Amino acid sequence: MNQPTNSVERDMIAENEQLRFALQAAGVGTWDFNLVTGQVEWSRICKQLFGLLPDTQVSVTVLLSQVHPDDRERVAKANALALNPLNYEDHNIIFRTLNQEGTLRWVQAKGKTIRDEQGQLTRFSGIVQDVTQTMVAKEKLEESELFSQNVFFNSPVAKVVLIGEHFRIRTINEKMLEILGCDASVIGRPYAEVLPSLVHTSLLNPLRRVLETGETYYRPEEKVTSSRCGQSTTGYYNYTYKALYNTASEIYGIMVTATDVTQQVLVRQQLEEVQESLRSAIELAELGTWSINPTTGKTHYSDRLHGWFGSGNEDGLNTAFDPVHEKDRTRIQAAIAHALTPESGGVYRAEYTVVNKNTGQERILHSQGRTYFNEQGKPVRMVGMSQDVTQQRQLQQELAFQVEQRTQALLEAKNNLQSIMDSAPMAIMFFSPIREAGRIVDFVWVNLNKTAEELNHRSAEELIGHCMLEVTPYTQSTELFGRYVDVVETGIPFQTERELEDHGLQGWYAITAVRREDGLTLTALDISERKRAELQVKATLADLQRSNANLEQFAYVASHDLQEPLRKIQAFGDVLLAQYGPQLGGGIDYLQRMQSAASRLSVLIKDLLAFSRISTHRELNTWVSLNEVIQAVLLDLEVGISETNAQIKVAELPVIRGDASQLGQLFLNLFSNAIKFRQADTTPQIRVTCRTLANSQLPASVKPIHLSALYYLIEVTDNGIGFEQKYAERIFQVFQRLHGKSHYAGTGIGLAICARVVANHNGIIRATSEPGSGATFEIYLPVAEPSTDRIPDVG
Repeated sequence: MNQPTNSVERDMIAENEQLRFALQAAGVGTWDFNLVTGQVEWSRICKQLFGLLPDTQVSVTVLLSQVHPDDRERVAKANALALNPLNYEDHNIIFRTLNQEGTLRWVQAKGKTIRDEQGQLTRFSGIVQDVTQTMVAKEKLEESELFSQNVFFNSPVAKVVLIGEHFRIRTINEKMLEILGCDASVIGRPYAEVLPSLVHTSLLNPLRRVLETGETYYRPEEKVTSSRCGQSTTGYYNYTYKALYNTASEIYGIMVTATDVTQQVLVRQQLEEVQESLRSAIELAELGTWSINPTTGKTHYSDRLHGWFGSGNEDGLNTAFDPVHEKDRTRIQAAIAHALTPESGGVYRAEYTVVNKNTGQERILHSQGRTYFNEQGKPVRMVGMSQDVTQQRQLQQELAFQVEQRTQALLEAKNNLQSIMDSAPMAIMFFSPIREAGRIVDFVWVNLNKTAEELNHRSAEELIGHCMLEVTPYTQSTELFGRYVDVVETGIPFQTERELEDHGLQGWYAITAVRREDGLTLTALDISERKRAELQVKATLADLQRSNANLEQFAYVASHDLQEPLRKIQAFGDVLLAQYGPQLGGGIDYLQRMQSAASRLSVLIKDLLAFSRISTHRELNTWVSLNEVIQAVLLDLEVGISETNAQIKVAELPVIRGDASQLGQLFLNLFSNAIKFRQADTTPQIRVTCRTLANSQLPASVKPIHLSALYYLIEVTDNGIGFEQKYAERIFQVFQRLHGKSHYAGTGIGLAICARVVANHNGIIRATSEPGSGATFEIYLPVAEPSTDRIPDVG
């Protein structure tokens, strides 16, 4: 080998050697393919990244044999595309390699072709870098983020879920919205509609392939230009398309992930612009280079290192360690001193913190170097490189912190859940099924709360891990076990109320069983007190029914016994008037008064009997047409209507569940009062209307005892004499009259009957009026569903 002949040549050789070593120290391999001569040159690092020995003869076949089988076809296509004369794009691909021991490594290959003056391809060269740590860190980050339910929306990685063959956006996080320059209104729209430019890019066809084949697609460093607030920004993203499967293992959509690699791409683009020289390659890798002359004590730093250190050009070994943080300074001095000894093999590797003396900014540097010795073993030169790994270490720390936080959050959530369960008044139990030949034969206890421990008279330690049939064998004899099996197999919940008298259990329990994933969740609530109360209510209702029956019988008998003497008094009075009227003289007036009093008493007895029957009648389970009821009432009032020329207008009314006889009494009394209390020389006008109201539309003063979703509002309006509003509640009380008997006949029971009828139908009646302006009676009745068998009774 020819030796350098002058100092200039020696310096050039030394500088080139330094640059090559810096690339090697950074793990960057280089390759060059002369397309004219067919000669291929691979650096040692390049072969090493492909798992090849340094003396291996490189060929395309050898290259592809070291590529992971899953990536081999993709790499071959990428190489073929790069050598296609019609292709002018740079070569850029990330794939996996395998060495002889089967160790997997992620590498990124970047290259470009060179053409002659005629445009013919002459060379194909580039670099290869180990990106395993980056890819592994990315995978770990994605795995850790899956532990949080908020991972999708809070993820630092842009994500969007596309559904169906039109790729409609179902879910998208804020990061992806920023990239696309859109807002949440894009949800539900096709992806190509949101990004029309997508149709003309290489990103749409892979989406279709993923949807068809399910194969994950990865495209690194896709350039995306977006506009937000009138400003256009460009970024670079690693896109991953991953198929989403439903429970039937069918592809229903795609998860698109875009990792922001803008900073990395921009840095690498700087390297590509000056790729023809090793110095530009070092700049692209953002490496700082340095050298030490142990003989003279002189040091040399690249511009990047000067920027990190905040130092000038006056470097010397006496100040070389000043930028190193004091906590690391002694260790680094010792490491440098050791690397300058032959025993070290000349290898230097360290990681430490430096502080910029101008700004105070701290950086974590990873440095590697090599010492060259002369024939006497004396160090003559030490060269190396430094890399800023601050972000990587911060990311690792952040990942560790997030994992710790999420682990703590899971523990707290578990403890909180257990606390909530323990405070629940019901027993809560979790089971996992035991299967034999695919059939559930038993359940094993997984977890339970304090109430469940008390219910089973055993602690959690005595139950967890044991079988259900071992602890509660009665479940099999009472067919409960079969019900539990059905819940797990079908997913249909099961509820029952059972009286249990086994294993110390006595009383009624409301049992609910639901499926939880592949397990069973049981709850048992002690309802013994409620059951006892229900029995008491049934007994009370039976007593009340007997009392009502006795009361009705008594009212009938009493009215009959009272009516009989009145009929005789009226009959004898008629005989006296007919036979002895002329002889009585002034006594006729007394006799007529007696007859009138007997007649009023007879009417009063009849009204009391009607009120009593309405108060005790409870069977309201028949569909009744209110229009038909009013037609019958109008026939009964035919004489009064004819005598007063009353005009009654009735709108279309609903069909409700109720008692036709009682409802007839309601409208009979309302119409009778409207005709009775008419204004002098005025034709009575009566109008009946109906509309439907929601529960929320009821007036504040209307408070039904039995709530319903909908109500009928039936209004009966007249033009009679009216009354003062302060009497609006009093008029519905028994025997309450606002006018003297000499002016208007009546017993004061009619409106009380109306109020009772409406109450029996779970409704409310109220009145509004002004003297001389007529009155309006508002009747609120619940809308009963057609499936309702019975309207609840009102006592």
